[in-house]
Amino acid sequence: MSVDELWANIYKHDIANEMMFFNTKVVSGSFLNSCKLQNAHAYVVLGAVKLSNGDRLVKVRNPWGLERYICDYNDDSALWTPELRREAGATPEAVNEGIFFMRIEDFYEQGQSTIVSYDTNGWFSDHFLMLDDKTGQNGKWSWCGPTCTRHTVTVTSDVDQDLIVTAHTWDERTYPQECLKRNKVHSIYREGNNVVDMFRNGAHQMKPVAYRAGESNSYILEFDWDRECVTPDWSITVQAEKGSVSVKHQDGLTSDSLPYIEKKERDST
Repeated sequence: MSVDELWANIYKHDIANEMMFFNTKVVSGSFLNSCKLQNAHAYVVLGAVKLSNGDRLVKVRNPWGLERYICDYNDDSALWTPELRREAGATPEAVNEGIFFMRIEDFYEQGQSTIVSYDTNGWFSDHFLMLDDKTGQNGKWSWCGPTCTRHTVTVTSDVDQDLIVTAHTWDERTYPQECLKRNKVHSIYREGNNVVDMFRNGAHQMKPVAYRAGESNSYILEFDWDRECVTPDWSITVQAEKGSVSVKHQDGLTSDSLPYIEKKERDST
């Protein structure tokens, strides 16, 4: 997106009090970039403010609690006046607390991506959870093969709205390195789409999809459980802002189906 589109999005989500962060670009052979931001590092976005002089600033914090930022509107910048500092809520002196301001143009140039965590309080959601998966069909996609496990679920919306569907498995950090080396890929596919989304572990969130009231779509999932060190647990969640949603397994299984109950009882003993 353009600089103006990025600013509009950041400003909108700041007003909504939604959490944001951004990643700086990966630059090989360099620790800091030209503005002295850490390369390949995640920074928290604390806010956005448009100054009376027309400059648009993004308030940023380094989670490490320190800063080296030297570009426009750094702590010691000559661009600051007492009035502009009051408008932005900036501290009057450099204290190196890790919080600083960036012009949106510099933010755009220095950043790799900007991530928004939506405030889903009051949203509608449903999920299907399976622990100790032993019930699926054999996989069919070549990159996973017949040793993988295939499931189909149906996602439905009661109203016109965008739905966010996410597949979940255990995160990469839960596995030993020898397991990751033998890792194939998990897959999720919405019927009628042009591509199959693939992921190796953790969660994979698909792009929002517009649903009409009463519309249903099938999602096919394949999981690679053919490894001794992998835990065959997975779920699929659906979230939406305007109305009720549901997710159902095509075989009539529910989150209280037998494999799940067996796992809960085994873990409780």
